[in-house]
Amino acid sequence: MDEGRSTESSSRWDNFLIELQPQQLIQIAFTGAVVGLAAWLLAMLVRQVIVVPLFCGDPTNAACVGATDISGIVATILAGVVGLMGLVRIGVFRPLLIVIAAAICLWGLGSWVGALQWYTALAWSVILYGLTYTMFAWIVRIREFIPAAICVVVVIVLARWLAIL
Repeated sequence: MDEGRSTESSSRWDNFLIELQPQQLIQIAFTGAVVGLAAWLLAMLVRQVIVVPLFCGDPTNAACVGATDISGIVATILAGVVGLMGLVRIGVFRPLLIVIAAAICLWGLGSWVGALQWYTALAWSVILYGLTYTMFAWIVRIREFIPAAICVVVVIVLARWLAIL
């Protein structure tokens, strides 16, 4: 009698969630880590090659003062494209939702880690992107889109709120 209940509840959850294999979860975490590396490298490249030479002739210029923020935002968008291609390649469920949610959560990461040593900033970028991609890949497994989107929005609001603290 108990076996029937466990089978029934197991099949109920199987219809509610999309299956995510452990190997695919590892691939998602690795993709997130690579995106974190790319985001950090792109932020440094954009800052040193584009923003500083163009806007920092006058150090009091607002664009020069916000060079780290500007380059981080550009890098987040470009790295999101790279992450989307990586997630599509490994066949992740709802890759665009994962990338958009991760980008919103990590928006401003360049200014968060801007004052740290380069190796510490790089490590935080890699770790946070890897964890964020993995977390949202786990959340978007909900088969119905509306409940999945609501869960994603709630997590984004909580993450942004925690970042403010």
